[in-house]
Amino acid sequence: MKTRETLTLKNGALYLLLMFVFCISACEPQEEMAPGALKAGTANHAKYKKEKTSIHYGPATPLGKGVARAWVEVTHDGEPLAIGVNISAKAAASLPNKSMMFDLQLPKQAGETQYTSVGLDWNPDGHLPMQYLLPHFDVHFYMIADEERMMIPHELNHEFTLEFKSNYMPELYVSTAESISAMGVHWADVLSPELSQGATFTKTLILGAYNNRFIFIEPMVTLNYLQQLTANQPVVSSIRQAPKVQVSGYYPLTYTMLYDATPGEYEISLTDLRYRSAQ
Repeated sequence: MKTRETLTLKNGALYLLLMFVFCISACEPQEEMAPGALKAGTANHAKYKKEKTSIHYGPATPLGKGVARAWVEVTHDGEPLAIGVNISAKAAASLPNKSMMFDLQLPKQAGETQYTSVGLDWNPDGHLPMQYLLPHFDVHFYMIADEERMMIPHELNHEFTLEFKSNYMPELYVSTAESISAMGVHWADVLSPELSQGATFTKTLILGAYNNRFIFIEPMVTLNYLQQLTANQPVVSSIRQAPKVQVSGYYPLTYTMLYDATPGEYEISLTDLRYRSAQ
């Protein structure tokens, strides 16, 4: 576990973000797929699929009175389909009232992907901007080496080129401008319900970059949302795609939240992985 500063958003960046959100508030919200409408291949767990797959787990990390662990799901020939984190229900129900950050080790089978490590953060008081001031988990799926990531400094106004923004970020994602040490700059989806509609934050997808490089994908989800999930009914949300990718690898078309009643675990995952070549 490492100590990192809490994600904040300075007044100027927050003002720009909220003004941008206001201007596009009439846009269509994120698409969410109802469990009953799921096709084979959209859920992240093998038992919800028709085709034969296998799930490989990294080592368990103690968390509260339970554990957390990262995993990757692959086909019989090793092609990655999904990558995620499991948090035992006992762990989620026994977390302390203080921020906690863990680095989860991926299994060796994740070596077929471009993902290098997973950061699991527990935020009992949430963090800025004000939409995210609820107890929640941040799950960072990093695509750079830990040694390189730990060298990222704190910067209040980290800028990106127009070429990077137009080619390697999805439309209507906006930078918070602040680089967080050992993380990078977070980009928020202005079409998310909490930003475009003023809805209570439940879950959202954040993207990360630094020095004009795309470096992580981050589902964020509240503890309350996870605890209200219907058992064994995956909730799958679509992810808008950037025109290009900088690193060849497997990128998710969706992200999924699931409560698996047996053995009693919450799953937070990037799903429907598709291979994209760097351009």
